[in-house]
Amino acid sequence: DKGRDTVEANEDLGLPVDSREYGIGAQILRDLGVRTMKLMTNNPAKYVGLKGYGLTISGRVPLLTPITRENKRYLETKRAKMGHIYGLGFNGNLPNLINGNTKSSVESTPSDATASAV
Repeated sequence: DKGRDTVEANEDLGLPVDSREYGIGAQILRDLGVRTMKLMTNNPAKYVGLKGYGLTISGRVPLLTPITRENKRYLETKRAKMGHIYGLGFNGNLPNLINGNTKSSVESTPSDATASAV
């Protein structure tokens, strides 16, 4: 990978940074009668992708994953270059995700959570 992050690698290959499309999934949801949902994601682009098909996103449920030495750079690239949001929406205790400890050890407000999680 010559030290390139996900975004740089895709750009070097002449590929879109994120080529996912949400149309088929949105159509399936509409066919099933789903019109409003809470979206489980850290990627705000998914809001736009689904809203464009007439679905209402009533909220976001963040996805938490332990941040490890192996995935820290990858997750930071997603946050810094792709706008992903990590840890927002939590009140009170936030698990110490930097070292994968699931015990609550960091007191966080929603604005602190991003710094704690990334």
